[in-house]
Amino acid sequence: MQNKKETRWAKIESFLRKNSYIQNADVQQLLDVSPATASRILAALTKEGKLMQIRNGRYWTYKLPDYRKSRN
Repeated sequence: MQNKKETRWAKIESFLRKNSYIQNADVQQLLDVSPATASRILAALTKEGKLMQIRNGRYWTYKLPDYRKSRN
């Protein structure tokens, strides 16, 4: 059985297999969490090296690091 953190990462990773990036609003909708919780989740995944943070106009977007894409 997966814990909450692993389940959230699995959902985000699955989303990123179909989309090139994810934003805070996507995480809110995907995981049914508040904006603040979505920010904390994205920050933690970025710190762990699972996501890369990129500026997209006014907003931050997140994507899989290039080395992760090549392994799949």
